[in-house]
Amino acid sequence: MKSEQSRAPYYIKLHLGDYERDCVELSPLQDGMYFRLMRWYYSTGKPIPNDIERIYRRVHALSVDEQNAVKYVLENFFLLDGPVWRQRRIDQEIAEWYERSDAGKESAERRWKKSNEIKESGYAKALPTQYEGNANQNQNQNHINPIEAPLAEKSKVNAAKRGSRLNVDSLPEPWKDFCKQTRPDLTPEIVFDGFKDFWAASPGSKGVKADWLATWRNWVRNQRGGTAIVPKKQSPAKPKCSVHDCANESRWRSMRTDKPLCEQHYHMDRHGILNERID
Repeated sequence: MKSEQSRAPYYIKLHLGDYERDCVELSPLQDGMYFRLMRWYYSTGKPIPNDIERIYRRVHALSVDEQNAVKYVLENFFLLDGPVWRQRRIDQEIAEWYERSDAGKESAERRWKKSNEIKESGYAKALPTQYEGNANQNQNQNHINPIEAPLAEKSKVNAAKRGSRLNVDSLPEPWKDFCKQTRPDLTPEIVFDGFKDFWAASPGSKGVKADWLATWRNWVRNQRGGTAIVPKKQSPAKPKCSVHDCANESRWRSMRTDKPLCEQHYHMDRHGILNERID
């Protein structure tokens, strides 16, 4: 173990309740000098030397009031032990810090030593295996490790159970036949376009299926009817009336008449007067 003079604590354990109880009668100046003396004590890990001029310089006690405050604190909170000023509580906490520090250091050294032994042991075991594996591979290129083979097979089975995303770009014939037989009212190509777009846009695990054929069958069964393309019957075009034909009817303008008229170019108002239609 290193000596106490070679190292010091890097923190102060300050008990506020004890400090307030013991220092309640100190003036602000005395309280400040006491805290400076404690910091000096902890930072060096050693008692304060009995050299009053050095103490003044260390805590920056320049005025008479500051120097009197230093003397008061030393006489009331420290014990003169030959050439040094000591405080029992500070000595006790520094000793406890050394014990914890040494114990922690020894524990860390044991962990590092054990870790290094494991690594060295692992390397020693791994190297012969690697060399033997290379030799066996040169002797038999088709050799399969009996331990790795079941693991690889199990990995493939797990991957199959997890499923995959849809990787079909065009409608397979078996899928098309199923749609025609089960739902003749549907158009397989149109249904497949909606099926493919829906699952391609599905994020994450939602778009992963273990059996896409079964998914297609359910998709077809759940379709609402009416997607089949049925050619519409075209109604015969109505003959259109030309302006030239309607010109022969111009003589009926502003006259009452019972003759059928062309509704495209003329209309009858509420008084029964025939008028030319102007759009």
